[in-house]
Amino acid sequence: GVLYSEIWNGIGGSTVQDLLNHPKFKEGNPDSTAYLPGAESPMDIGENFGRRIFGKLVPPESGEYHFWVYSDDECVVRINVSGENPENAREILRRATFGTKAWSEKNRSRPVTLSQGKRYYFEILHKEGTGSDFCAVGWTLPSGRLERPIPGKHFRAPNHETSTTFSELRESMRAEIVKVAQELKKGDGDAAETAMSETLASLAETALSYENRFRATFEMYAENLASSSD
Repeated sequence: GVLYSEIWNGIGGSTVQDLLNHPKFKEGNPDSTAYLPGAESPMDIGENFGRRIFGKLVPPESGEYHFWVYSDDECVVRINVSGENPENAREILRRATFGTKAWSEKNRSRPVTLSQGKRYYFEILHKEGTGSDFCAVGWTLPSGRLERPIPGKHFRAPNHETSTTFSELRESMRAEIVKVAQELKKGDGDAAETAMSETLASLAETALSYENRFRATFEMYAENLASSSD
C-alpha cells in the first residue's frame, strides 16, 4: 500500500494554518505530487512549502490505537474515525513548531478506537518554514506492538478521478530515466565522480518513485476490478 503526497511551494510561515489559509492550497492544485511507501516524508526537500499526505488507513486489529508524530516544522494528524469521507476527518494529534526525529510521549495521541479491516480516511498536514524539514507518524496497536512510522501495508491509495494506465506509466518512466541517463558523462577527477554519483542517485530516486506509482495504480485497478465483479 501507499499514501499520496501533495506539495505546495512558495508558502511562507511555519504553521499548518499558514498552509490552510493560503490561496494556492485552497485552489487545490499542488506544485508536485508523489506516492509514499509509508507514513513518513522525505527529508530536507526545500524551504517555505506545505505538504498534505493522505490515503485510506486499514487497521490490522480492533481496539484502541495511540498515534505518534515527529516533525519539523508543524504537523497535524487527522482521521475520520467513522469511515472514508475526508470531510468528517478530525484532528487527533499535533506537533507544534520544529522538533527532532525522535518519538516522544508528549507527542502521542489519546486512544483512538478503530476496527480491524475497516477503511478510515487518514491525513497528515505538514508546514515547513526554513531549515530542516521532515514528518512521520507511527502508532501503538491494541496488542501493544509499535510501528513507527506506520508502514505502507496498512494503507490504500486514494482513488483519483483521472487514473494513469500502466502503459502511460511505463512510457513516462522510460522518458524520465532516459533523460537522466543522458546526463551521464565520463570524465576524470573528483568533480566528474561527484557528478556521476549525483546522476546515479537521481536515477535511483526516479525508479523508486515509479515503483510507488505502479503499486498505487495496481491497487486502484484491483479495487475497481473487485467492485465490478461484486
